Amino acid sequence: SPRPVDLVYIFNINFADALLGHIFSQRAVLANFVPSVHESKIKRFRNLDQEIILANRGRLANLIHRNQPQLLGGASPNSESGILQGEFARKRGHMSIRKLMSHCGNLIQKIKPCFMMSPLSVALFCDPQKTKFDVIIFDEASQIRPEESLGALLRGSQLIVMGDTRQLLPTSFFDHLIES
Repeated sequence: SPRPVDLVYIFNINFADALLGHIFSQRAVLANFVPSVHESKIKRFRNLDQEIILANRGRLANLIHRNQPQLLGGASPNSESGILQGEFARKRGHMSIRKLMSHCGNLIQKIKPCFMMSPLSVALFCDPQKTKFDVIIFDEASQIRPEESLGALLRGSQLIVMGDTRQLLPTSFFDHLIES
């Protein structure tokens, strides 16, 4: 004979089956649903999505290559290209990064549109009047103090903040170490 636990389980299964039968009879969309057709549409979507991703990689690489400035050839010594070529040719006595970014920032951003810098480095090396970014991304945002991020924020049009609750908070350990 069945145990009481088995009866509850059998009742739940039969009740769910009866509910599904009722719902399917009430809604024609569900009654006409064919799982294999649905799954094939999902598979086709995934394949098309992968093709689009690959096509966009090629399109983006081509676009970036087309928009790369040509540094070879004659350039006025006072132009961005001329200043940059002069710095490449120097053996020593290079211009500071901030000064170089101030004089040639537009060209440098065309050559290398993505910068990976700490918020402090952005404040030190990038002139806020001349260096602008489309997107500022803060990864491990819990490690960045708000006052340290302000300089980078002012240079960007959009902000992406990433982090989670398991990350450590910024520590003031080294601040105390430096003070003493």
